[in-house]
Amino acid sequence: MKGLGRHMAKLTNLQKEFINQYFICGRNATEAVIQAGYKIKEPDTKSGRGTAAAIGYENLRKPHIKAMIDERLEQYAMPANEVIARLSDHANGDLTMVLDANGKPDLEKAKLYGVTHLIKEWHSKVTIINGGTKNETIITEHNVKIHDAQSALVQLGRYHKLFTDKVEMVTWEDEALRDIRAGLVTYADVSDNLGDELARQLFQKAGVAFVAE
Repeated sequence: MKGLGRHMAKLTNLQKEFINQYFICGRNATEAVIQAGYKIKEPDTKSGRGTAAAIGYENLRKPHIKAMIDERLEQYAMPANEVIARLSDHANGDLTMVLDANGKPDLEKAKLYGVTHLIKEWHSKVTIINGGTKNETIITEHNVKIHDAQSALVQLGRYHKLFTDKVEMVTWEDEALRDIRAGLVTYADVSDNLGDELARQLFQKAGVAFVAE
């Protein structure tokens, strides 16, 4: 990609990871900061997320980071057939594709099988249980959501015109038969306008008795 090396040379490893996580986290800068490994005190609290949001905002304003994100966005610009393919992936997506054998979110597995694009949200929560200096326990929980399969199916259905509204077509004959059955017109009215032969056919089809003059 043109200019790729120039921008990469200006990025720190942490900034590179921020950019990667920015796309993995659905372009959520706050979550990208946390997932990239920035030192945030208590990232699961309102204060911690506020700090992460501030760092993410500043990162997006830095020219070299913004330029790299813009280039990545250009790479991800998809022609119509790729959009349909991606929607198909979402429609067929399975949460087990991003979970390990114990049912826990596994980002490395998702990367290995190339299904990170199925991930819509990824949240981490770190809980520190302080039982003394030597007994401190750190518990990290990850919650993940993948893109909604039903929503993707709806979009695909629209593309294939499966949900096009059907409009009932009412012909002049339908209207004539309706009026004849409702007694709104007489045989003479129809005969004068459409001719005796067609009037006979319409009254017979409507099942209404008539007397031809």
